[in-house]
Amino acid sequence: MNKVDMIPQDLAQKIIHMYEVDMLTLQQIEDRTGIKWWTINSLLEKNNIKKISLSERAKIKREKDFDLIYKLHFVEEMSVKDIYKKYKFSPPYVRQVLKDKGLKPINRGKFLSQKNVDKSK
Repeated sequence: MNKVDMIPQDLAQKIIHMYEVDMLTLQQIEDRTGIKWWTINSLLEKNNIKKISLSERAKIKREKDFDLIYKLHFVEEMSVKDIYKKYKFSPPYVRQVLKDKGLKPINRGKFLSQKNVDKSK
């Protein structure tokens, strides 16, 4: 019996879920389960799970995060910095998520630029 066959069915399904739905990498799954990434890779192959490239995985993750980021930034009017502080989405990531949909973040800075300060005098 090989290592893949020794993985309980419920754990195998959880691993597949982590890979396909949670978009975790093989290394991240290894870190969470203690099962070596190459055994996880064999499990995915045995179950005919399509491999997802890192760039494709990133694009899928950005697509999944779009609704939340859109709501936080445009509806709840949170700044990119505040989204990072509360939700740990990095500012470059937030900008890329919006850019993928043809949007740009709104500058919600608290300080006026020097140009705007001069105009108000």
